[in-house]
Amino acid sequence: MHNRRCRIILLVIFPLLIVAAPSFSGEFSMTDDSTVIGRNYGYPSGTPEAGHTETGSLDFVAETTIYAKNLELIDVGIDGLTYIGFFSPLRLRYRAHEMITLEGGAMVGYDFGDGKNVDEVEPILRLVYEPVENAFIIAGTIIRTHAMHDAIFDDAASFNENSEQGLQFRADFENFKQDLWVNWRLKETSARSERFDSGTVTQFRLGDLRLNAQLLFRHTGGQKNDEDKVEHNVAYIAGGSYGFAHNESIPFLYLIEEIRIGAHYIGNHEVPGDKSALDNTDGSGFEGNIDIDMKPSADLKLKVFMSYFKADELVARAGDPLYSRDEYFQFGTNALFKLPAGLRIELGVTGQFIHGRFAHTEQLYFSWGRGFNLFKGI
Repeated sequence: MHNRRCRIILLVIFPLLIVAAPSFSGEFSMTDDSTVIGRNYGYPSGTPEAGHTETGSLDFVAETTIYAKNLELIDVGIDGLTYIGFFSPLRLRYRAHEMITLEGGAMVGYDFGDGKNVDEVEPILRLVYEPVENAFIIAGTIIRTHAMHDAIFDDAASFNENSEQGLQFRADFENFKQDLWVNWRLKETSARSERFDSGTVTQFRLGDLRLNAQLLFRHTGGQKNDEDKVEHNVAYIAGGSYGFAHNESIPFLYLIEEIRIGAHYIGNHEVPGDKSALDNTDGSGFEGNIDIDMKPSADLKLKVFMSYFKADELVARAGDPLYSRDEYFQFGTNALFKLPAGLRIELGVTGQFIHGRFAHTEQLYFSWGRGFNLFKGI
């Protein structure tokens, strides 16, 4: 009876998604010009209307994202987890040279309803060097909008960690995309271990073909602390996708920009530490996906997606908990509205079938950013 009910829900909801809506599949944000949410390459300005600061000018950048995301993933122990709040990286941005930009300020974050005035205030100090056009070396507060698969890095983790500090290289060429970084999460003390992440996202674009390779290394360890442990987790992905451009001659399909079919192998290597009773483990998985991108107007982008995942003892510490299951099917839709003055509104609904049970995720984002010029010619 329960399986029959799940099939009925799928048959009812999925056509509605197609009507409402007409890389990687998933419920992450589609916003591509923010330093707070979404996934991108290069050096996003966070001020989509004005772009980057002019050479020799000093701007005050006001950027903010108000978010609401609800997770109802009962089969993985997440029943009604809701994130509601905002992030605001407020900063001064000085472009000292056409190749050098310096940013300084603070990341302000607040979780609505928790009774505090401000939950997080973290410093922002970012030095950006562009040795060649569209290639960037970033030191200090790095850009955290990594275009990483959810199996390796869960997008919901950004609601718990406001900023990332370390060193980064980003490239946004026509046929090659790259994001390579080290994020220093915790400094070692006498009472706790050091913790850092190192990741890489590489994509080659050869016409309609995209080839992807990703890796995330999570380290916990050190030599002089009471925890006295060394733990490692390595998660990686390899695969690709092929896109079919729209055909304006076919009725009812002229709104479709692209249909993209992809397949990726996912693996991990877990080292629990010398003092752990657990052995080193290796896990693996496979995911196939179909994405349909639509653009009814210049200000509206729609995506319908579906994916099937199957795994064998996959353990990705930073990944979406859904990928801890041995099998699940996912489908959903996202809509992104690009409005005047740099305002972005995005909403999405995702459904999953996990061991015959229906789970779902809903999200809503309001993003805005603007640069206010303070001085020119300095």
